[in-house]
Amino acid sequence: MSPGGRPERVRRQSTPPAQERLESLRALFPEAFREGRLDLERLREALGEAVEAGPERYAFTWAGKGEAIRLLRVPTRASLAPAPEASVGFETARNLLIEGDNLEALKLLYKACAGRVKMIYIDPPYNTGGEFVYPDDYADPLGPYLQLTGQSDQQGNLLTSNPETSGRFHSAWLSMMYPRLFLARQLLRDDGIIFVSIDEHERHNLQLLLNEIFGEENLVADLIWKKKSGGGSDAKEIVVDHEYILAYARSRPAALFPDRGATAATRYNRTDEEGRRYSLDRLDKPSLGYQESLDFPIEGPDGRTYRVPHADPRRKVARWRWSRKRVEERRGELVFRWPHVYTRNYEKEGSRPRSLLVDRRFGRTRTGKTDLTALFGAEVLERAKPVRLVKHLCAIATGPEDIVLDFFAGSGTTGQAVMELNREDGGRRRWVLVQLPEPTGQKSAAKAEGLGTIAEICAERLRRGMARLREKGGPPAGGEAEDPGFRLFRLAESSFRSWPARETGDPEEYESALERFVDPLVDGWQPMDVLFEVALKEGFGLDGRVTRLDGTGENTVYRLTDEERDQSFHLCLDSEVKAESLRSLGLGRDDLLVCRDAALTDEAAANAAMTCRLKTL
Repeated sequence: MSPGGRPERVRRQSTPPAQERLESLRALFPEAFREGRLDLERLREALGEAVEAGPERYAFTWAGKGEAIRLLRVPTRASLAPAPEASVGFETARNLLIEGDNLEALKLLYKACAGRVKMIYIDPPYNTGGEFVYPDDYADPLGPYLQLTGQSDQQGNLLTSNPETSGRFHSAWLSMMYPRLFLARQLLRDDGIIFVSIDEHERHNLQLLLNEIFGEENLVADLIWKKKSGGGSDAKEIVVDHEYILAYARSRPAALFPDRGATAATRYNRTDEEGRRYSLDRLDKPSLGYQESLDFPIEGPDGRTYRVPHADPRRKVARWRWSRKRVEERRGELVFRWPHVYTRNYEKEGSRPRSLLVDRRFGRTRTGKTDLTALFGAEVLERAKPVRLVKHLCAIATGPEDIVLDFFAGSGTTGQAVMELNREDGGRRRWVLVQLPEPTGQKSAAKAEGLGTIAEICAERLRRGMARLREKGGPPAGGEAEDPGFRLFRLAESSFRSWPARETGDPEEYESALERFVDPLVDGWQPMDVLFEVALKEGFGLDGRVTRLDGTGENTVYRLTDEERDQSFHLCLDSEVKAESLRSLGLGRDDLLVCRDAALTDEAAANAAMTCRLKTL
């Protein structure tokens, strides 16, 4: 801002992903933009033959797809209000539990979390005809949620049934999933991966949808999980014992870790001089395809010449697995036993993850119920994935400092799985869970326990899970201190006023609205609500450390520090910001200060803008 000008305002709405993608496109193809807008013809010229042309091409579509895509472009006017009283160790916790509609929550998390999440696991509502889907409102996405939670005047129900008799049975489910999965991809790191549990009803459509969003080349695996043993007496034809977990990478290759719980099929029946166990692998392989450069003689220590064995010398199919150069460099690893050459295959901790999750170590459907009952003493939820299953996925997909996201959190299985894995390997993984406050049944065990919503079950499970880990005592495997708690945020209306005037042309109504709009904050605003809303809109994490600063004179100043990104901002919500307060902060050119627009005179705003980055409400 130049001296004498007005400072930039804090964003009032979430940042649409399309806006940042358009800026990326502008950086790559500036010649495709004319007068600030994208010219598709110029873009086609720039891309040349890479653009598919012609009247017919493959496409995956459904009724309502256009509206689902447009829903992504609608910025949310909501915010996430902190609830310290329902949290555990709010001041220092870095885990996040968000109570609210997950589409609105993902939009709000977008700017702060884009490209930071290593793994996403979701177990979305299955489209079985008796389940529920989210009827997203294109005109007012926040409206149905406010009705469900009693935050608006009219009572409503966000969840509606999706019977198989509906002509849009599959379409409604796909329209619900598309914007959520699209945003999920934006939150993943380049080496990130998403796991999506699904049954046979939408498994084929889900893969087509994920192909469109992630790219079919980024399919890592279609995992098969054995969900039950025995039973099936009610099956009409074939007993379905399994579900699917589709795994997609943000980009290939996927960064995965060994499955340390796997039992090796190889017999490591030899031991070297250092006591390490190994087996022998033939150096020749007939299944890799013949290459003349990999068919060469090797002189053995016994003076014999070892050659690639061919069953039919006239039709060569075998070859060495190693090149001539590699044989020379690693000759000490070769074992010669006439007439074959072997390499030492040393025993490894764990093995490459497999697609069949059928062992009991992955749990069954009833194991998920047992996990919950062990904490609550009652069956508070009918269905929940086993902790063992999600813990396995976390173990093969995340390192000790990574972030795990679950935006269909249900009872909180993912949070418990991450906490238990951290205790086992000394990791400091963090989780972000999002769960809708769907009401529990009036006669349910959950209601009897005082848990009125699924989100309350989730929060209570996390509290009890943390307490149980503390009761077990002892440091985690790596000796590091675990995150002791979580911060709970609830989806709520913004603390910023929205423009109240209607387009009636009445000058008195316009003047009245203008007077009310002088104060940018709604009646009854709370400092922490405003602080975290500014953090979200400006791209700071919700796990930032909050400090109320001393020595700032008559003004109250807060600082939020995002330690992972090594950035912070200062916030003053007083009606007037004193010059001495500004000087006491000692702000530099890269420091961000946010205050009310009316709290600074033009001269004070200009002076502040010359010393720091200044934004106003």
